[in-house]
Amino acid sequence: MTPHANMLRRGVLALELRNAGLVHRPVNGRNADGSWQEQGFAVAAGVGESDALAELHGQNAYFWFDGTAFSIHEMTGQHRTIRLPRVPDQP
Repeated sequence: MTPHANMLRRGVLALELRNAGLVHRPVNGRNADGSWQEQGFAVAAGVGESDALAELHGQNAYFWFDGTAFSIHEMTGQHRTIRLPRVPDQP
């Protein structure tokens, strides 16, 4: 997806969040080493509503904060929830 198309999709999502009355703030998501970064939103919503928004907007995953720790909720493949920070597999 081009940066322009991504910007337009973020605008649509922002409008949808506002119209739904969901509290949201712009954020930058990134991986641990900083080699990937993407603008998005922190949204005060439950997991079910977050899953629906992610699916509607074609997201592969989203970050989730449960009040204690962050995790990644996958929307493709195994639909795993990966608690962060990730701990390497033990031998």
